Amino acid sequence: IDAPKEFIDEMKKIEVDFISNRPKDLNELHEEYVVEYEQRKVKLGKGGSVGLITGFKYIDENCAFDKGDLIVLAAKTSVGKTALAINIAINCSMYDQRVLFFSAEMTTSAIQNRIYAQLTGIAVTRFKYCNADSSVNMVKVELETCGKNFKIIEAGNLTSEDICRIARREAALFMPDLIVVDYIQYLKDKPQRNSTNNDRIGEITRSLHALAQELRCSVLALSQVNRAASGIPELHNLRDSGNIEQDSEIVLILHREDREDVEAQLIIAKNRNGAIRTDGRLKFDPKLTKFYE
Repeated sequence: IDAPKEFIDEMKKIEVDFISNRPKDLNELHEEYVVEYEQRKVKLGKGGSVGLITGFKYIDENCAFDKGDLIVLAAKTSVGKTALAINIAINCSMYDQRVLFFSAEMTTSAIQNRIYAQLTGIAVTRFKYCNADSSVNMVKVELETCGKNFKIIEAGNLTSEDICRIARREAALFMPDLIVVDYIQYLKDKPQRNSTNNDRIGEITRSLHALAQELRCSVLALSQVNRAASGIPELHNLRDSGNIEQDSEIVLILHREDREDVEAQLIIAKNRNGAIRTDGRLKFDPKLTKFYE
């Protein structure tokens, strides 16, 4: 009671003792590497990806989402970054990969409307305005395949520290393969004294990157592009871009010339373990808020 801050600091030190891995020598690490190498080899032999199967061949073949990776998906407002993130999350869950979806922008029911539209091919607006009775029953059949692999957490009032704590708790029984955070700028982390918003975003991206490494999963974090950016966005156009660019393994930029445009460009603007590419092409169905290759 007399010193709550000091008490919390001590508890954090104890937590680190529990979650920290002991150092391993190269012989031990080699044994683990061989096991993982063989698993990847089998996966590739079956037509899979070296990382997560996202359902998008362009991503899986050029910038596979790997364990421990922080991936940033950036776009201007209303281009479809949330829609693409939901696409990827649903595809992952259909391939029996576990997803935690933290939404700081949309409610759970709004996300469900989009998921159900994607699963059934019925317009989002019909679910929103309760004009999809038969389709609601169809969804239940589809969810038998992927429903148990997809968890949604409303994160409108959460900080990055809250997200990390919840993810660790869930990992005890539901070890995620993919964590989606929609989106970075909406999180409620407060800037430290005399620090900038860029510093605040840096703390968030570092926390999410550390979480990916700790849980050995991929973290897909969404980010805004500066409104003032004209034409096709570039890395430096990311809002508070310095830390986002520095902390991530992969940065994807989604671009549509116009809100009504059904053609989209997917740019691999940063790829720590591969090539930069600008030739990704997707099609967008606005009725389903769904992207296709």
